[in-house]
Amino acid sequence: MRRFTTPTLPMTVPVDLTGADIRVAIKQGQRVMQKSGADVTSAYNAETGKTELSVTLTQEETGMLLADSHVSVQVNWIWPNGAREATNIKKIIVTENLLSEVIRYGD
Repeated sequence: MRRFTTPTLPMTVPVDLTGADIRVAIKQGQRVMQKSGADVTSAYNAETGKTELSVTLTQEETGMLLADSHVSVQVNWIWPNGAREATNIKKIIVTENLLSEVIRYGD
C-alpha cells in the first residue's frame, strides 16, 4: 500500500458472512482505523464457500501511515446472537509516495 493513494484492500474469509456485522481493523503502532458498514463491501461466493471483502482507504487515511513499515489488518464479525469471530492478522507493507500530500482532481 502506498501513502496518499486510495487503495482497495481485497480480503477473503472462509465463512459465509451474510447477515453478520463486519468490521475491518487496520493498525500501525498505536493508530487503529476501523472500517465497517458502507466502507466494507462483501459478497459470498457459494462456489468457493468464501466471503470476498474489499475496503477502500482515502488519501487522508493512507497519508497518516508511516512509510517503510507494516500495517496489521484483521477482519472481525459478529452475528445477531452475539457470537463474534475474527481472522488471523495479516501484515501489509506501506511504501512512500514522492507526492506526499492529498491531491484533488482539477486542482
